[in-house]
Amino acid sequence: MPVALSTRIPQAMSVLYDRKQITDWLGSHTVAKAREYVHAVSELRWLGADTLGGWVQGTRTRPYDVRAYFHDVDDDMWVEGECTCPVSVDCKHVAALLIPGLGHMPTQPVSSVRSELVTWLEGFRTKYAPSPGSKKTTTANTALALVYVITSGSYRSSHLNRFSMPVAAPCASGRVRVMVSAAKEGAPLLKG
Repeated sequence: MPVALSTRIPQAMSVLYDRKQITDWLGSHTVAKAREYVHAVSELRWLGADTLGGWVQGTRTRPYDVRAYFHDVDDDMWVEGECTCPVSVDCKHVAALLIPGLGHMPTQPVSSVRSELVTWLEGFRTKYAPSPGSKKTTTANTALALVYVITSGSYRSSHLNRFSMPVAAPCASGRVRVMVSAAKEGAPLLKG
């Protein structure tokens, strides 16, 4: 029976939105009122990876402090807006902040993979890469996975084995299935 392994690497949230989403989140009436305040936005900035902040000059003498907090649950992004105006949440000032924010999307880091993992993988590739001039003996189209197996026993006698085994193509969820019958035939790469 195949065993499912996750190949996903958690990453920082990527904030990308458009005008339609602003309308979906705050309503067409609020967005229509916000258009006259877009020019009044100042100090527009990203506060971390998922919060857009700035000041919006409203009808009072002091500008309102406005924040838009982006949330992403099951690939369904939504925004929660806060403002120091009397309405205080999801108001026209939040919409006014989001509209010019379209041109100031946050830059994402090149990689959110921990440097220790990258170092380990590079060491692994170097150790097991074929030497120059040697002939490749594996089938060109065989996908392999590195699998860790912890054998049962007391906590003092458990063993960690690493195997290289063929896998099926990843499914839409990003998971792969290990072909257990082929895995039984595979030899451990390392024991330890």
